[in-house]
Amino acid sequence: KINANEFTIEWIYGKPMEKISLEEAIEAIKKIWISSNMVRKVEVRDTDEGKILFFHSKIKSKLLDESFCKQIKLLLESNYGVNVDYKLRTQGYLIRILTL
Repeated sequence: KINANEFTIEWIYGKPMEKISLEEAIEAIKKIWISSNMVRKVEVRDTDEGKILFFHSKIKSKLLDESFCKQIKLLLESNYGVNVDYKLRTQGYLIRILTL
């Protein structure tokens, strides 16, 4: 079953998810979230364990922000064999991608 995020990422790159790298998927997620006016910006930081994405949310709803986190978690875990956790913050949400 494909979700809207997968469909959009495949459309952006013109290839199936199996051929899209984790880095490409992260860049596409940034583009999707910013262009859909859900966030002001997305910061990506590399760590020893993987990556941290901080989404500066424009939405004033923790419920919606949590829903977005769950969508991204499902997308990344099901396509890239990574573990993902998230935390809601006052200014947005933080997603940790653990690649080890």
